[in-house]
Amino acid sequence: MSGTAILKHLPGRWWFLIAVVTSYGAVALADAETARSGFESFLSLLGHVLPALAVVYVLILAFNAFAEPTWITRYVGRNSGLKGWAVALIGGILSLGPIYPWYALLGELKEKGMRPSLIAAFLYARAVKPPLLPLLAHYFGLVFAVVLVGYMLVFAILNGLLTERLVGRLEPRGTP
Repeated sequence: MSGTAILKHLPGRWWFLIAVVTSYGAVALADAETARSGFESFLSLLGHVLPALAVVYVLILAFNAFAEPTWITRYVGRNSGLKGWAVALIGGILSLGPIYPWYALLGELKEKGMRPSLIAAFLYARAVKPPLLPLLAHYFGLVFAVVLVGYMLVFAILNGLLTERLVGRLEPRGTP
């Protein structure tokens, strides 16, 4: 296969990587100091993200080792029902740390059959931060805090339903 043919079949994520590396190269040629500063920022961010990624990859390893497909189907699969919504919302609320590592775990679960609506609800429910709830109630009142959290969870579900509907229209037939 020729080099041109290989390039034609590259997935979008590789094109994005090529574009970023090319952009860094162009900046380095134009202004080496800005490129160095950007690379140092990248390394700093990488240092903050790698521990979280390590935790998520351990979780993925544990899911692969212990979570049987029947568990995934039962709790977050197509026919999980209210149980799936509860798992997604509670999991989203309890998830800690930066969001990027969670994408890997959710991507792995999606490949194993997790519903797109539950992924969207999980991500939306991350906006509810249990450690900050007492502070929210202190400054704005308990009623406001309860109503706000209730709205966030309702909109997490609505967002999930809308996402599943849109994704269902965009994915080719036969895609799980």
